[in-house]
Amino acid sequence: MGAGKTLVFQPWAWTVFTLAVLMAGLCAAHDKRSISIDCGVNEDYLDELSGIYYKSDSDFVTAGENKQVSPGNELTNPQLRQMVKTLRSFPEGKKNCYTLKPEQGKGHHYMFRAFFTYGNYDGQQLPPTFDLYLGVNYWTTVELENGNWYWHNEIIQFLWTDTIDVCLVNVGSGIPVISGLELRLLDNSIYQIESRALQLKWRYDVMPGDYYSTTRYKDDVYDRVWYHHTFSKARLIQTKANVNVQASNNNYGIPTKVLGTATQPLNQWDSLNYSEDYSASDLYVYFHFVEIVNTTENQRREISITLNNVKLAPITLEYLKPLSIGPQNFSVDGFVNFSIDATTESSLPPLINAFEVYMDADFQTSPTYLVDVV
Repeated sequence: MGAGKTLVFQPWAWTVFTLAVLMAGLCAAHDKRSISIDCGVNEDYLDELSGIYYKSDSDFVTAGENKQVSPGNELTNPQLRQMVKTLRSFPEGKKNCYTLKPEQGKGHHYMFRAFFTYGNYDGQQLPPTFDLYLGVNYWTTVELENGNWYWHNEIIQFLWTDTIDVCLVNVGSGIPVISGLELRLLDNSIYQIESRALQLKWRYDVMPGDYYSTTRYKDDVYDRVWYHHTFSKARLIQTKANVNVQASNNNYGIPTKVLGTATQPLNQWDSLNYSEDYSASDLYVYFHFVEIVNTTENQRREISITLNNVKLAPITLEYLKPLSIGPQNFSVDGFVNFSIDATTESSLPPLINAFEVYMDADFQTSPTYLVDVV
C-alpha cells in the first residue's frame, strides 16, 4: 500500500467480515468431524446453500480423470446441483480407491455417503454398472442411468483402522465414475447393532413434501438426509415451540426441523400403518418421536408399536422431549410392516415424527480377517 493512503472499512464491510468469520468458524467445527469431497472439481469451495466446505479429490485418489456432465443433464435438486456437475472417471485399472483418514481415527462410528451421476459426460449414452467396496468389504453395486439422474448410497461403519479405502471396481459393464464422497463422525452411542455395518434403505421425515425437499446439515448435526413420507388417512400436526434436541434421551440428534412436525391418524383409534418390501434380510427399524402438543393434565399420549407382528413395549410421550426407539438387535426380513396405535390408556391418537430403515451389510468387523478380494 502506497505512503499516505489510509485503509477505511465501511460499516457494511464490518458486517460482511463478521459473517465471514462466523461462517468460517461453523465450517471449521463441521470439518473437524467430517470429510466432504466433490469428485472432479479442480479447486476446493464452500457450498453456500448447505454451508459445507468441499475439497477436490486430488489429495484422496491418484488415478482417474476429471469430467463434467454434458449440457442438459444437470440435476435440478438444489442441495446437490453443484456437487454433481462434475465427476471422476476411471478408464484404467480394475480397482481404484479413495483413501480417507478422519481426524478422530479408529474406534468410532462413521457415516459414509457416496454420490454418483453419469450425465452422459462421454456422449456415449452408455451409463455404467460397477461395484463399490468399503475397505475390502463389498458395499453395493452401482447401476447408473441416463439423463439428469443421480444415485447415492449410505452406510454406517465402525472403524478398526485409522484409514479406510472407498473403492470402485470395474466389472466389465462400463467405466466406473463417482461424483461425491462424504464421511461424517457419529456419536458412538447411536446406531449400535453389535458393531455391524448398517446400510441405509430409507430415512423418512413423516410429513407431506416434495421428494427433493430434504433436510440435512445445517439442520442435522450429523448431516443425515431426510426425505418425506406421507401416511394415508392421516393429518399433519406441527409446532413452533423449541424441541429440546439436547435432551439426554436424544443422542440421535434428530433435527428440530424434523421433530417439529408429526403425523397422526384422522381418527383417534385408527392406526398409522407402513408396509414396504425391501427384498433384504436383517432389516433394522429406528423410530423417532416427540410430543409436540402441549397436553393438559388429563391428557396422555401412550402408544404401542407392532413391528412384523411383534408388539413392543408401550411408550408415553412427554412434551418436547424426543424419544428414539432402536431395534435392540431385533431384525426383520423382506417386508417391513409396522403399525402405531394408541393404547387403551391413551386419551390422544398415536403419532410419529420420523423413522429409518437399515440393512445389515454383513461386513467383516476386525482387520484380522481382512483379505483383499479384488
